[in-house]
Amino acid sequence: MNADLIRLSDLAPNFASYHGVGLREAAYSLQELINDVYRIRVMLRGESLPEHVFWVGGAMSPERSIKGYELDFGGLRKYFKSLIDSPEIVNPLVHCFCRAERDYADIPASVVYLSKSALSEWVLTAGIEPPEFILGLWADEHAKKNDKGGELKTKELNAIGKIVSGLIELVKEVHNAHAESEMGDEANRRAERIIKAASRLNSDRKNFCPYMAIISLADDAGIDMVKDHRTLERYAKGK
Repeated sequence: MNADLIRLSDLAPNFASYHGVGLREAAYSLQELINDVYRIRVMLRGESLPEHVFWVGGAMSPERSIKGYELDFGGLRKYFKSLIDSPEIVNPLVHCFCRAERDYADIPASVVYLSKSALSEWVLTAGIEPPEFILGLWADEHAKKNDKGGELKTKELNAIGKIVSGLIELVKEVHNAHAESEMGDEANRRAERIIKAASRLNSDRKNFCPYMAIISLADDAGIDMVKDHRTLERYAKGK
């Protein structure tokens, strides 16, 4: 079972441990949270309990049961109420509908699973200020996602830095090519190549690509520059 998943039977105990309260108090807070979400999601928006947040799996696996159990707000509210009334019960039952048997059934809370990240987003996007425990679940999952996003951001910043520094060096080289003379045959030929390459940026040709001309100019000037003209275009146009 991956780190994003948790059994419903572990939710209240984990909540209690996080906030340093008893199981009864934790169950009460979670019941109140579900009631708040119910008022927003069901009574105001006409939504139902989403299957990607809570679902019925098996004793050994979170894979969805083929019987097609349907969890609803009523079953969750009754479950937390049972913890409030009798917190000593180790694994209270959850009342839900079974499509395969076309009847309601009581199942152990330990075979009901939920996605921590989905629960966090579900509460927050209802416009409800959740307890710190729920926010903690949200932060943990998004920190993992942002680790990858941070890698991408670093690569992009490196590319942008390379482009900017390359353009600065190009300006210097073009200026030097125009300003200096009598530098020797090889240096003069290099200056002429740079001036000629720079002049291509003034092209009035239809479908002219200035980004390829910049890359060509950088090659002639010996400047380290991003070699993909599409990358230059993307940043130039703010895409």
